[in-house]
Amino acid sequence: MRLKNFFIMLTLFFLTLFGTTNVMAKGVNNRQDNILANAKLKADKAIDSRISVLNKLMSTTQINKTLSFNDKSAIVMDIQNSISVLNQQKSKVDSDTNIQSVRADIKPVMNLQIYALVIPKDRLLVTADDMTTLTTKLQNLTPQIQKLINDSKSQGKNVTSAQIQLDTINSLLGSINNRLTTDKKALLSIDQNNPTNAATLISIRQDLSSTRADFTKIKSNFKQLRGSL
Repeated sequence: MRLKNFFIMLTLFFLTLFGTTNVMAKGVNNRQDNILANAKLKADKAIDSRISVLNKLMSTTQINKTLSFNDKSAIVMDIQNSISVLNQQKSKVDSDTNIQSVRADIKPVMNLQIYALVIPKDRLLVTADDMTTLTTKLQNLTPQIQKLINDSKSQGKNVTSAQIQLDTINSLLGSINNRLTTDKKALLSIDQNNPTNAATLISIRQDLSSTRADFTKIKSNFKQLRGSL
């Protein structure tokens, strides 16, 4: 009788043990599934936010009327290539079956440096191109002003101050044009893997700030020129 009771108790023990083990295993699997789902959700969110910003930038670029054809094409192509990579990585993430694969597939997204490099680079290129357009318009205007000064001089008017202002304007426009040409070339040649990218962007931002200051000077020069004629 005691032996029979012993076997009954032993049977109940093993049933309880295996039942608990199954519950624990199921709990572990559920936690792993939740971790994987959250990781994929977070990765998708990071990718989608980048695609959204890039699409907005591409839309504003495409309707920009001052951008040159070549620069517009370069920016749009750059954005499209980035979006293509992001979509590819999103497809990989969505099909991943473990957390290690998700981490591996989100890494190229971070390496793209959408916020740190791609977007700032393209926006700076748009700004530089807009400034180039303005510079060209002003350079096309200065010969007409020179003719006006020459006509005034031939009529016996004192045009010394006006000529100084115009010469200053032409000098500033030449410097601006050279600066923008160099900056645009640097922006278009930026490589994702170049460790000097951050320094390049900082330098170009400083150049564009100097260019804005020069345009302010030019505006003042034009005002003084008009008042001297």
